[in-house]
Amino acid sequence: MNWIFLPTEVIIELSTDGQNFIAAEGMRPDLLTLREPVAIDYNHVRINAKARYIRIIAKNRGVCPEGHPGAGKKAWLFLDEVMINQPVD
Repeated sequence: MNWIFLPTEVIIELSTDGQNFIAAEGMRPDLLTLREPVAIDYNHVRINAKARYIRIIAKNRGVCPEGHPGAGKKAWLFLDEVMINQPVD
């Protein structure tokens, strides 16, 4: 059974030193599409700030929901790719 679920929230934080992170203002990526095989596409997130480090926090739902074969058991959250592009001036 598939016990892999979408994150309940995604937070993006930036840092210049790798120690002190600040939230990228207003950045809460929304789901764009759910396609087969099971894959999720997020929209492009544009951040107009300089940073050397980026931290992405994807929050797991915790447990499988009622009605799911694994109800009450730990849910899984997988992250596959993150692409970061430097803007072209």
